[in-house]
Amino acid sequence: YIQGNHGTLTNFTGANYWQSSGAFNEWLNTESSSWNNALNWSRSIIPGINDNVGIMAGSVTAYPVLDTDATVNLVSVDQRMTFTIDNSITLKTNAALYIRNIMINNGTNQIGGVAQFTDEVNSVYDDNGITEYNGSVTQNIELKNLNNLVIDNTGDSVHSTIDSLFIEGDFTVENGDFKTPFYMSVAGLMTMQTGTN
Repeated sequence: YIQGNHGTLTNFTGANYWQSSGAFNEWLNTESSSWNNALNWSRSIIPGINDNVGIMAGSVTAYPVLDTDATVNLVSVDQRMTFTIDNSITLKTNAALYIRNIMINNGTNQIGGVAQFTDEVNSVYDDNGITEYNGSVTQNIELKNLNNLVIDNTGDSVHSTIDSLFIEGDFTVENGDFKTPFYMSVAGLMTMQTGTN
């Protein structure tokens, strides 16, 4: 039971009272900053296609760097953490990416579902990478600054939910409809293969 107003648990001893959760494979950073090292993960396996990844603040001494291609179900990054993509990450259709602080994208970030960035001040640095929206339902872009943006939505449309969108590199629409913001700037090439904007 919970004693008083302080939430102290008493009379809970032994393994019968506690159950470990496999809901998230959490970043531990026990070995290095490498994503591709099983010892850095709470379940002692490198996250796979059905895994929910938690990158939570704690006694972490190095932020995770995605140094190999990965496909996962969900990535949630805590507000005190930084997540760097040097290769590519793919989120399954209708999966989610929740960033509460900084994501540095030097690789390819393929979003099949929801991408939510909750920090109001430049939560994503898309340095040299590609951000691709490739879902089959309506998707929203909540980013202001991107390097390269690819729209490949096969079922619906992609909407920019902010007033201004600045693309420092190339903008490509491969499939689907792109609903532009009030102001959009593209410094590189703008390519329309199919779809509309």
